[in-house]
Amino acid sequence: MRTGIVYEKYFSEHRYRQIKGRYDALRLKTDLSRDEERFLTLCICRPNDNAQKFFISPYAVTRNRVVEFHDAIIFCLIGYENYESMGIYDENELFDALLLKRNEAVPNSIINPFGVGEYEGHNGSETYCYDFYSYPTKNVLGQRTCLLAVEISQEKKYIYSGPLMGKAMIMDSMAFCYSFVNDSILYGEDYCSISISLKSVKLQCCCAH
Repeated sequence: MRTGIVYEKYFSEHRYRQIKGRYDALRLKTDLSRDEERFLTLCICRPNDNAQKFFISPYAVTRNRVVEFHDAIIFCLIGYENYESMGIYDENELFDALLLKRNEAVPNSIINPFGVGEYEGHNGSETYCYDFYSYPTKNVLGQRTCLLAVEISQEKKYIYSGPLMGKAMIMDSMAFCYSFVNDSILYGEDYCSISISLKSVKLQCCCAH
């Protein structure tokens, strides 16, 4: 078992928090939310301690019994006591770095999230998430899980195909739709869920690649 130090900080629409400690101690902490446990697992379960430092993962918030989905930008260091090794020397600089990564990575719209220009320059030998028109979509901070979300009702027709993003999710499948980033040790299984009611038909699939 790895016993080094992990330093993690994440920024989301609802929280800005630091998680720091030894691997074995953090695994036993009880004050971590379910989403924070997911973030920590994503941070630790990589073979290379010098792997990418910033990544993105969805999280869920329940308001008035309605589940909403959002995206958190996560900063992770393994084996370091602080973030000065990244050339970041105080809390303001770290917050600015997380905010900048969020603005760079998270599209403003999930209707046409990445634009045709993002399709250019992809290597045909690599695997990507593909949009509804079969174009490879933008890599969002190394996200290796693809999401398909479809909702059809009298009021709307909604289709999203691309990287796993909380703002694109339409059903609560957080227990099965895991984020995987470059160099992840763990690898997910494909998962699909369907919901049929008098008001709408919903389909949501997560596929790791």
